[in-house]
Amino acid sequence: MRVSKPICVIFTYPFDLAPQVAFHVGNAQQLDPERFPDNTYDLYTIAFGIRNCTSISDVINEAYRVLKPGGVFAVLEFSKVTQPVLAQ
Repeated sequence: MRVSKPICVIFTYPFDLAPQVAFHVGNAQQLDPERFPDNTYDLYTIAFGIRNCTSISDVINEAYRVLKPGGVFAVLEFSKVTQPVLAQ
């Protein structure tokens, strides 16, 4: 898939209080394996971005690829629930 604009921002901005945090711009559906190796990260988070991807399953697969075993995949999305049982 060719992306004209980055789909996701992966954190690589230098923080004085959290030097272990970094921001990277990339395609959440196809992360560069050289920059984001398998089983490397403790936490993968995406907020208000997964709904803009053309393949949510590709995003999820990439997240789990780069996460260490037992790592956390955290997604923040707000949308209307259409299933009556879940809407309560």
